[in-house]
Amino acid sequence: MFRLLRSRGFTSSFKFRLLATSSVASVGLFTFLQVVPERSLIWSDASLSKLPLPDITESISVDKSVPAFPKNIGGKTDFTLLGYGTRSVTFLSFRVYALGIYIAKEDIPKVQTVLDSKFMSNFTNKTKGSSHFEHVSNALKDATLSSILVENLLDADIRFKVRIVPVRNTDFNHLKDGLIKSILASSKTKEIQREQGDLATQLDQGLDELRKPFTTRGSFAKGNALLLERLPNSSLELSSETYDKQGLLLKQTHLGEIESPIISKLLLLQYLSGDKPLSPNTKEKSCEQLSLLV
Repeated sequence: MFRLLRSRGFTSSFKFRLLATSSVASVGLFTFLQVVPERSLIWSDASLSKLPLPDITESISVDKSVPAFPKNIGGKTDFTLLGYGTRSVTFLSFRVYALGIYIAKEDIPKVQTVLDSKFMSNFTNKTKGSSHFEHVSNALKDATLSSILVENLLDADIRFKVRIVPVRNTDFNHLKDGLIKSILASSKTKEIQREQGDLATQLDQGLDELRKPFTTRGSFAKGNALLLERLPNSSLELSSETYDKQGLLLKQTHLGEIESPIISKLLLLQYLSGDKPLSPNTKEKSCEQLSLLV
């Protein structure tokens, strides 16, 4: 099988080396690596350059009860998977939906720019580590600091996409209620409501906008997908995907757009930061990948 090793050169950029172990009898698939500017792949053997490129249509099993999630999503904007997991509610850990968080490939370089050493120097006395990577990684694990870092990423207009797939039959009304409750449970939301300023007005307007796309749409079958895409202007585009029992896509439906930027920000803060994220395993995986991008 293949191993990916990262080595630091004499410049500030990182380079990656792909090594093939001598015990390999046959070549298998290896994970597609999304790289940012000033990073490159180095082939350790000239013959390796003749190998086929990785299959970027790979998928990954998030929950055995629903179809696998794609590692990459195309369209007007290309996204790649950051992290995945499940959303559970109540003390019985009742699973509600499988979840994937994606980042726009074009925006990956922004992560390195936003979370640079100058910005992170504000928190070095609060995080342990001997390297920039360790400081970022530890900060993203911290309940308070993770909110600061993620909010700065969002303020830099980095685009994310959330893919939600219910693990049992439900309806659009329940999906709407779940999203609204998630927003209202945010500590950031409660802070906004206490202050009763312009942000509170924007929040109320945004929640009204969020309710409209789900009105009179009926049932939502297990295995279908709800997609929440953060656009360049920080608005939130909602769409759904309908699949057959074999997991083949039947149709895509545009549901609407939430223009108020506060809605996309509060939802993503709930998924990617804080002491009680909506899906702890998704947050953990996503933050691990974000750390690797710096």
